[in-house]
Amino acid sequence: MSSYQITRVRRSSLTAGGHQPIVGVKIICTAAQVHAWMRRRDDFFTFSPSTGKWVIVEPWQCCGVDTLRSPSADAVYDSNLDDLPPC
Repeated sequence: MSSYQITRVRRSSLTAGGHQPIVGVKIICTAAQVHAWMRRRDDFFTFSPSTGKWVIVEPWQCCGVDTLRSPSADAVYDSNLDDLPPC
């Protein structure tokens, strides 16, 4: 069993009942941890607001280090990992 620290939450807009349910969370993890989860068949995505599409993140190795990459065919800047804002 693993434990993860939640560092940020994203809430929905106000519901009819006046609540803002939590619809997303941000956790801190390493690329190596993401690789392990991907081996368990977990998927990770980015989202492109400009196209409205989800883009799968791929495991990658660079210089012997587990890292991640956006698909090379995806040229949309707002879904590429390199162009996302830092944590």
